[in-house]
Amino acid sequence: MDFPKYLSIQTTSLCNASCVFCPYKDIKDLFPKKIMDMRLFKKIIDECSNYKVERIILYMSNEPLTDPYIIERINYAKEKVPWACVHILTNGLLLTDEMRKGLINSKLDWIGISFHGIKKETIKKAMGINFDMAFEKKGLKRISYFAGPISRAGNVKDLPQVYHKEKIVGCKSIWTEEMIHITEDGKVILCCMDWKREVVLGDLNKESIYKVWNGRRRDVWRMIYGKERMPEDFLCRRCEEAVVENSYINRKQQKALLVILPSWRIDTPPLGIASISTYLRNNNIMTEVIDLNIEIYHKVDKEKKALWGMENSSLWRVPSLFYKRVYPLFISEIEEIAEKIVERDFKFVGFFVYAPNRLFTKEVIKKIKMKDKDKIVIVGGKGVYDVLERKVFGEGLVDYFLIGEGEEIFLRLIKGGTSGGITKEVNGSIHPAFLKSFSNFPLITYEEFNLDRY
Repeated sequence: MDFPKYLSIQTTSLCNASCVFCPYKDIKDLFPKKIMDMRLFKKIIDECSNYKVERIILYMSNEPLTDPYIIERINYAKEKVPWACVHILTNGLLLTDEMRKGLINSKLDWIGISFHGIKKETIKKAMGINFDMAFEKKGLKRISYFAGPISRAGNVKDLPQVYHKEKIVGCKSIWTEEMIHITEDGKVILCCMDWKREVVLGDLNKESIYKVWNGRRRDVWRMIYGKERMPEDFLCRRCEEAVVENSYINRKQQKALLVILPSWRIDTPPLGIASISTYLRNNNIMTEVIDLNIEIYHKVDKEKKALWGMENSSLWRVPSLFYKRVYPLFISEIEEIAEKIVERDFKFVGFFVYAPNRLFTKEVIKKIKMKDKDKIVIVGGKGVYDVLERKVFGEGLVDYFLIGEGEEIFLRLIKGGTSGGITKEVNGSIHPAFLKSFSNFPLITYEEFNLDRY
């Protein structure tokens, strides 16, 4: 990967809370209080406009609303990189009427409100803020659960510390390999755990993101992956996210590529794929979502676009019509899709199937298995509930069919495979229990989708 998919840009060094689980209160005086120069910010964003950046996150170790130019920055980022999701996470204290109106009218894609606890007293103790002022008077009622704090690579002194003497061979974070972290003064640091800026990889006042990403960062990551010796005092040795040699988890097996193919609806992102992705990410599994249905729709000419109309759904569903009228038009796209998926470093590939895209999906999987038999192909969705629908795929193409609510079983497949107690029928289908309660299910975010395309 020649350029980061995700950018975390800290546009101000300030925070107005005092969370017990956060190092800010202990490190705030180590660096000058500063707001990022707008020229530097625009330089960073302008470079991103030349690459397929997926997410621009305008916060890191700070409170983003302490930046007086935050709305201007949000709008500039979205105007220059319209395909990227721009988002912030705030503690809510500065959500005045003026700020709320400004954010609502801005080009912001996503905002999270961070508060921790069940009771007002707990929130005040955990975050050092006034609940009534921050939330209740602003109409915010949904309260999240705060549990399991970590020392953040030893930076929170009141929490249990770790130190890894063993050889470190990786990082458990789902973001680290694909994200760059930029401080308010333009420095690129190792990751979000590097609160004291111990590992500075470059300076964007003098260098480009591309140069930093492909320069010292690569050298440091060779060390993190155990290719070179790591100093005894290196940051990763104090971090809970480090993977040590005797407990190595194959990262290729701890992530999933989720795909939906034509033809399906073009007015809304697919709920099933969004639900699976949110659930996996909430359980520390890296996911990448590719909605090739919407991608291909936007690429084809007006004549082909008409095939997505409801009146033409039979052309996709009926084999005799599909192979005569549709398949010949998309042979090159099917080959390109299969090649793209094979090239990606994912062991698990999940396809979401409905009646209109069942045959198209079958042809793509056929090409994938011809090129790479080791890919584990998982197929789920309403289009494979019936045994006759599953027989369309024949023998040997699909490793697992998920019938019903597949979130939990998908997670178990990735974490343990068949060794995790999963059994399957002769035809490869798994029948997970339907979810009876959504009380512990994470809120579906659609954060992997560019909603402007629907």
